[in-house]
Amino acid sequence: MEIIPSYRFYLYLKLLVNAPKRVVLMSPKEDLNILYKKHIEEAKLYLPYVDNNLKVLDLGSGAGFPGIPLAIMKPRAQFYLIDKRKTHTDFLEFVAKTLNLQNVSVINLDATLLKRNKIIFDVVVARAVNRIDTILSWIKENLRSEGVVVLGKKKDVEEELKYISYPFYLKELKETSFGYLVVIKKL
Repeated sequence: MEIIPSYRFYLYLKLLVNAPKRVVLMSPKEDLNILYKKHIEEAKLYLPYVDNNLKVLDLGSGAGFPGIPLAIMKPRAQFYLIDKRKTHTDFLEFVAKTLNLQNVSVINLDATLLKRNKIIFDVVVARAVNRIDTILSWIKENLRSEGVVVLGKKKDVEEELKYISYPFYLKELKETSFGYLVVIKKL
């Protein structure tokens, strides 16, 4: 068995494996190495867009991807993990406490209500949450000017790109072994 580079990653993956199925939708047959390659390695693709001292929103965080791995790798950035499902946010709070991630805040909130929140983010990350135009409508008021949105998308991304509109523009589209990384900037 390969050695997982960080004890926090190892512990996080163990928490995922032992979490109730209603919290983490993954195959029980996946061992830690497969989970590491599938989820932690994918989260690393977001790293170039997350600097220290930034406020980062993980929209629809679910079981914590990519927010938790990013928070482990970028301890000086502040992460806000938002999900509408209480079972998910309860799990995320447990993970943040267990891993002693003092740079993580968990918020139980439907993304459609985000604009009521007055926090302004520098970066928004999301993975397999919704259509690009829908995500942009949710975060428009909470992303600073010149802020960046980094979305992990699996398929049909070309069609969705047509609906990116002012004040947003496509900065980068990167094909990866996991699908696509869509980088959008706000004017």
